[in-house]
Parts: sequence; C-alpha cells; structure tokens
Amino acid sequence: MKNAFRVSVVFFFTVAMAFVFQLRGTEAQAQSNYFSSMGCVNCHAAPVAATCNGCHSHGTHPTSAKSSINVAGTTNKTSYAPGETVTVTMTGGYRTDWFRATLFDQNGTTELARSKGTASGMGNSATYPATLTAPAPTTPGTYTWVIAWYGNKVDASSGVFGAGWTPDPNNTNAGTANAAHGWEKVNLPSFTVAAATAAPTISSISPTSMVQGATNSTLTINGNNLTGGTIAFSGTGITTGTATVTATSITVPVTIAASATTGARTLTVTTAGGSASSAFTVTAAPVVSAPTLTLSMLADGSFTNIATLNISGTASDPDGIKSVTVNGAPVTVNPDGSFSTALTLVVGGNPVT
Repeated sequence: MKNAFRVSVVFFFTVAMAFVFQLRGTEAQAQSNYFSSMGCVNCHAAPVAATCNGCHSHGTHPTSAKSSINVAGTTNKTSYAPGETVTVTMTGGYRTDWFRATLFDQNGTTELARSKGTASGMGNSATYPATLTAPAPTTPGTYTWVIAWYGNKVDASSGVFGAGWTPDPNNTNAGTANAAHGWEKVNLPSFTVAAATAAPTISSISPTSMVQGATNSTLTINGNNLTGGTIAFSGTGITTGTATVTATSITVPVTIAASATTGARTLTVTTAGGSASSAFTVTAAPVVSAPTLTLSMLADGSFTNIATLNISGTASDPDGIKSVTVNGAPVTVNPDGSFSTALTLVVGGNPVT
C-alpha cells in the first residue's frame, strides 16, 4: 500500500506538470496567433517581431490582472536652463517588447518627441525603459510634461485603461479589431525652467598693467552682471587673492611674479551667465643702477699732522641723488653732483665712510 501510494503521488505530479506546460504553451501560441488573427500583421509588416508583449495591455499594466495603470516617467533633473535638454525615462508594463513612446508638452497635446526604433515594422517603436529627449521651454516657469504609451486598447481579457486614455483619431481602423489605437498619457513630475543669467560685461579695469614683482596690488574691474564672478589671467606668473565681488565691480589683490613673462595678457571674468574679457599687460621691472661716488682726499693709510681734513667728491645716479653723508653727517650736494665738507681728525686712526 505504501509503495502504491508513492507511485500515485509521482504520477499525479507528472500529470500536473504536463498540464502547466500545456497551458503555457497555449498562451505563447495564442499571442502569436493574435498578432495574425487580430489583424496586427496587416500594418506591422516584416521584419516586425510577431508579438503583443509591449502593445495592448501588456505594456500599460503591472500584472496580468490588468486592473491598474503603471506607465510612469521621470526627468533627469528638476530644474533646467531655457532650452537645455530634458531627458525623460519611461517605464511600465509587465512584459517587455515594442510599443511607441511619445512625449507631450504640459497641455498633453503638442508632441515634443517620440521613439525611433524599428521593431514594430512601422518605425517609432521603443521597449521599456524608453528614453526620450526634448529642449526645455525658453520661458521661465514650472512645467508638467506628459509621457504616453501608444498602442492598441483592445485586449482579450478586457484590461482596464486609465483616465489618461486618448484615442488616436487618425488610426481607428473602423470596423476591425484594431479600432482602438491611442495614447495612455501620464503626467511627469513637474520641473522648473530658471530665468537665464545675463552674461557679464567689463567696462573698465584699473590699472590696466602691473610690473613684474608687484605684490598684492589692487585691481578693480567695473562692469555689469559680475555677481559670483571668478577671475583668471592667461599665461603664468599671475596670482590673485580673495576678491570682493558685487554686481557692478570686482576688487582683487594681484601678485605678479618677478619672473612673469612681460607683454599682453587676457583677464577673464566668468559667471553663471558666461564670461567677459579685457586686455591686461605685464611690464618689465625697472633696472636699478647703482650710484657712483668719486672722492678727493688722503689715500687710505696716510699720515697727517693737520687737524682738519677736507673731503670733496662727486656723486651721480640716473634716478637722482637722494642724499650724501660723510661719517653719518649729511653734506650739501651741488646741482652738478659735487660736494665738499671738513672732517675734524683725532689722534690715531680716522675712518671715513
């Protein structure tokens, strides 16, 4: 009895598996038959994949119960600049194969983009997840675009379509099983379009040049739309400190390396709205020449019994003589650079500087 019972259980399980296999095989075959018997093949010509897995309610419902809609979409950002590319990703369905994806404006009537695949045999096909792109509006504001699955509403088990269903008036195929083409439309998350940031302008800079070796020299830039501006110089050897920035001016300390290449440079101010440039020049550091001094007096190491020594000479410098001193005491320098002074000597050595 125990052995017979075990045989019966195994036999029952084998029959059940065969029954399940038969059901699944019939379902797959039915889908292929539907494609022909329901007339899909009349429009969706070769090399189309003969399947309804993406079209009909397979592409709009989350399960085979087909009692709710799961078509959805997301945008890649929540805020865009005017005209910036908006990328939309669309998901849905409980089987994967071809359908048409369409992107509409906030009114749900003006088409902005549609899929471009060829699997449907008619062009414009897509599979989940589908990606569509379109430029953001040029007018600042908040927008709620619409994503749509396009296919055939007719379904063997009468799937429920949402309030977003919009029949296609140009593809009714009246009197046929394909008389229910249209869009299942769903709102995307809202996004904003920010007002365009005006480009900066430069009206003047002061000074327009700095010398090699300048350290923390103040540079002032005047203009408009400078808020948030950053400063850069072409070439190397120029660095900037912390800037004070307003909408109409930028004040910044600038340091020019002593080895910086001289000549024309470009100063550029960059903001969120763009950039503006102005000419700037690095000039060579002046050549400093040492002054010359000629003295007329006793030779070094000489001896004298005169208590007062007259010291005279001539001083010169290309940039002018600032002062002449003898042993720390200033002496008068004539316009021609000559000078003369008396030095009282003491017994012993008398250094003269």
